[in-house]
Amino acid sequence: VNGTANLYIGNVVVAGLLRINSQGLVGSLQMGLSVGTDVLGKKVLDRTIFAINGTFQLEINTTSTAQPIKTLDIAADGTVRGLKDGTIAAQTVRLMVGGSLSLLDIIVFKGRLELVFSSEGFQMTLDVFLDIGIGELEVHGAAAILNTASEGPIFAMSISTRAFLGVTTPIGRLGIEATALIEM
Repeated sequence: VNGTANLYIGNVVVAGLLRINSQGLVGSLQMGLSVGTDVLGKKVLDRTIFAINGTFQLEINTTSTAQPIKTLDIAADGTVRGLKDGTIAAQTVRLMVGGSLSLLDIIVFKGRLELVFSSEGFQMTLDVFLDIGIGELEVHGAAAILNTASEGPIFAMSISTRAFLGVTTPIGRLGIEATALIEM
């Protein structure tokens, strides 16, 4: 499956692969999205009001064994570097997202998200970077709600953050920086 659409507020590109046989279904669908007010010719003070750029991938495996699959290679800052060889576990649905959201070219969110739903439960990883011009915020997180055969019910969570408010000068950074880590 391949397709493109030039919409009023942006462009969408889709591509996918689906394998169906006696064992079940294995497949992936990628969607690239680029929308924003630049497409409409709308700006405020010569700045783009909003822009969203992202790549989404939905993967599915209904078979009883892990299957090879082409999966997104997403950096922590949301940059999609392309596809890489990967594996999707049996009886699993995975959603991956990488991209950015810009508001007035001043506030910029970048990041990646991965959600995994399987017969054992739910897992999530998240990396988000927020740049507001005079400061930055990073959030990295992971969570799992599982019921595994070997360990039984599991809830686990880890969130780390870093915040900086100030300026970067030729001799270094001047401001306040803080970090935090929460784990359960």
